[in-house]
Amino acid sequence: MDRVIPVSEVLSDKKGSIIVFVALAMTVLLGFAAIVVDVGILYFNRVALSNAADAAALAGVQELPANPRQAEAKAVSYAVKNGVEKSRITTALPDSHSIRVTVSRTVPLGFARIFGIASSDVGASAKARIGAVGAVWGAAPFVVPDQEFVYGESYTLKYGGGEGEHGNFGGLALGGRGAGNYEDNIKHGYQGWLRVGEWQETEPGNMSGPTVRGVEYRISQCHHSPPCTFDHCAKDCPRVLLVPVADFDPEELHGRSKVRLVGFAAFFLEGVGGHGNKCEVTGRFIRWAVDGELGGAGDYGVVASRLEE
Repeated sequence: MDRVIPVSEVLSDKKGSIIVFVALAMTVLLGFAAIVVDVGILYFNRVALSNAADAAALAGVQELPANPRQAEAKAVSYAVKNGVEKSRITTALPDSHSIRVTVSRTVPLGFARIFGIASSDVGASAKARIGAVGAVWGAAPFVVPDQEFVYGESYTLKYGGGEGEHGNFGGLALGGRGAGNYEDNIKHGYQGWLRVGEWQETEPGNMSGPTVRGVEYRISQCHHSPPCTFDHCAKDCPRVLLVPVADFDPEELHGRSKVRLVGFAAFFLEGVGGHGNKCEVTGRFIRWAVDGELGGAGDYGVVASRLEE
């Protein structure tokens, strides 16, 4: 005869099963909590390290190719400023125009300790390259002939008419024609992109008044203390002009003409001299880094950098 199982025994067995199930469920939930919380911690640190590596690489590459040791030292300094221990930073120079920065840290974990995992290593790497700029924003409406520039030397950016009859004296009609547009572009820089290989129209005429007003305004906007000079000027100094370089002979231009851009040079604006037909603008050639596009073929002193990885 079959034994009748008491209700109390059945309930007891169910309670035991429920307890086992709950224990297993809690283990699974704790596992998920460990994954969610600790993965979040690892992700946060990964993003922070990635940002630190990017900043370090972009800072260091500014010193290339002239100062490779300084490039690596500067990269390490920026990584440390972004919270990376110096011992966890490595740098490498794949070539004379690029730098790679690798950073890492050991991240303590929380819930994962339940499973015997106390910490995890997280790392990030960034490579930056520097080279001749292929496009710039905010160029001055002047143009200089293709030539080999010498650092610190003074160059005429817009020259006086004198007795010349060709009508072109170094001006460009960027974004439009006329003296008003030309003056605005001197004051604020052309609010558009110029690219190597483009053909741009010249702005003929001496335009003494707009030139003087534009240059004097630009010089007056430098409020740095001590005042900027060609060999020590602030990154945002309005006296730094980005000037298109073109392959042309000024004596061969007549009236409105077009010139082909081959690069961009930077000059520290010295001033404007002379009036009327003798109005000239001069600047000292400097080397300058901009937030532009890589792609220029010649070395005219203006460089841009970018992250490659």
